[in-house]
Amino acid sequence: MTDNDTPGSRPRDVAVLLVLGVVVGAVFFTRFPLPLELMAKHLASAGAAMIVLAASATCGLLAFAVSRRTYAWACGAAPSGERPDGLEALFVGIPVFGTLTAAIAWSGARIELLVPLAACALAIPAAARLLRAGVPSAAGLPRRGTIVLAIPVAFALVEALTPVSSPDEMIYKLAVPHAYLQWGAMVELPLNSNSYFPNAIYMADFAAMAIGGGAAARMLHLGIFLLTLRVAWRLGNELKEGAGSWVAATFAWTPALMLIAGWAWAEWAMLGLLLLSWHRWWRFVHGGDAPADAAIATLALAGAIATKYTAGVWTAVFLPFALLMLLRRRGGNAVRIVMAAAGVLLLFGGFFYVRNVVWTGSPLAPFGLPGSPAVTNFRSEHGGLYELLMGWDIFHAKIIDDALGILLPVAVLASPLALLRLRPRQWELFAFGVVQSTVLVLIAPTSRLILLGLAPLAVLGAVVAFDAYALADRTKRLFLAAGVALAMAGQLALGAFVLSSYEPLDVLTGRESERAYLDRMRNYAPVYRWIESRTPEESVVLLLGESRTYHLARRAHWAGNLDGPRVAAWLGRSQDADQLRDAMRTLGVTHILVHRENYVIEDKSRKSGSILEKEYMLVVPPGVDGVLKACLRAHAKLDYSDSKYLLFTLD
Repeated sequence: MTDNDTPGSRPRDVAVLLVLGVVVGAVFFTRFPLPLELMAKHLASAGAAMIVLAASATCGLLAFAVSRRTYAWACGAAPSGERPDGLEALFVGIPVFGTLTAAIAWSGARIELLVPLAACALAIPAAARLLRAGVPSAAGLPRRGTIVLAIPVAFALVEALTPVSSPDEMIYKLAVPHAYLQWGAMVELPLNSNSYFPNAIYMADFAAMAIGGGAAARMLHLGIFLLTLRVAWRLGNELKEGAGSWVAATFAWTPALMLIAGWAWAEWAMLGLLLLSWHRWWRFVHGGDAPADAAIATLALAGAIATKYTAGVWTAVFLPFALLMLLRRRGGNAVRIVMAAAGVLLLFGGFFYVRNVVWTGSPLAPFGLPGSPAVTNFRSEHGGLYELLMGWDIFHAKIIDDALGILLPVAVLASPLALLRLRPRQWELFAFGVVQSTVLVLIAPTSRLILLGLAPLAVLGAVVAFDAYALADRTKRLFLAAGVALAMAGQLALGAFVLSSYEPLDVLTGRESERAYLDRMRNYAPVYRWIESRTPEESVVLLLGESRTYHLARRAHWAGNLDGPRVAAWLGRSQDADQLRDAMRTLGVTHILVHRENYVIEDKSRKSGSILEKEYMLVVPPGVDGVLKACLRAHAKLDYSDSKYLLFTLD
């Protein structure tokens, strides 16, 4: 063999292959250009999401530097220049960047320009760092057993590529940040309870939308989904080498989570951030690079607190556990460490609570204020324990997209077996999960919210399942594998059943435009088109019985989820038509949109309290209905009417 015959590619071979590829590809794509059009569309959205992720990475590194230096002081350690795990810094940086975006939006200073500029400016250091470091290695990323994650990841990708269409996105998750873009500032929306919620992740979505629209926000959440799977994988592997894929798959295949993996919902972010906070804090108190571990743990918890109120239950249970672990292992510096933790939590998790104080006087608005939504006993009036015993968290026929399925409940029930190993970490994680789950079950919200309490138990149960499989003989392994496959098949069927109701195939394959898709799928499309084409841009629409405002191209006031009583109470404050007109004018309302089906007059003989009614309907007393209709007759003109909607112009 001569030197010229040695294996490996040569420049000539590469050049020839590239030329052949260009020629053949040009023939294909000029005759069938649709793939290029679809790729260009989705790559633009992915590019906008990548800018936000890069900006978040910079914010994460800066926040880590501040937090680590604070803990170095608390621990009496000299600050070192060691960098954090890059993907963990990126993860905790997303809510930090969202909080920064919120601060810019609250200022109202040309946010449609400043937010994209801030994102691009912050993305530059992260991009430069990546170029210097080169392509990241696969070290630290899951490899073995990840084939089982391929289907949930593909599922999430399909969801991310579909136009924004899930109800919660259109009502508040993306609708509230989208409203800020339309108002030109973060403004108080007094009829929408959801607008008071902390929303650091959704304000990162705000930046993605400002750059690349709603599809970019969904791409961002696809990235969050993958980051959370990595957290679950690493936590599982630390508990038991090789168990990481089982832990990640348990969460990825849970229907209530798999169905939202590609949507702009914050549940995956919450799951990942909170598990990361526990993981890193445990490492902090049991050794390792104490300041770095504590910095990531506290930033992760702060990000969760800045994203959803449901982090409050986790935090209320976590803090006593964290303090107890701290006193046992690092009692000498406990006071300074607690001070450091409080400072980091306040700095990176407190923005939205301060905003609420300024707006309403209450940091936890709308809770504790008149008209706060009734979030407990959402599914029934029987209480959480009854619902648990009835198996409604496994599957509920009326809210099937909230099902926990089979694998995760089995893992939760198997979690006590982890205690047989008598390791402190298992005992602490188990006790933490039990206490938190008990609190959440008694509140009786949806399964997706209870899941945050169940997550520590599910981690332990998945490790037990891995151990059982690893130690079983060939026959027992076959039975276990068959059982897992059957569970996955059932959960996949449930996921596909729900996803197919959104009919994504035609729009995904380019046979249908996004506009045509919305016209076909959403009954508000005709009236929204009419409003967009026939009303002035400065118009403000009051929506009654309709709450899906994401696709409404005008500023609006509307109800959030469970806000029907809030809006009815607001209407009921006006004693006559003139007072109601004045109240509407105070909000700047120029048009009133009424959804005929969801605007309901209260009837004592009518059975009420269904899940859909709680979420979407506006039920008003006859007297309030009379005042509203008198106001519309005296001070408004009917401009649009169809079988679903009425649109009035206020004089």
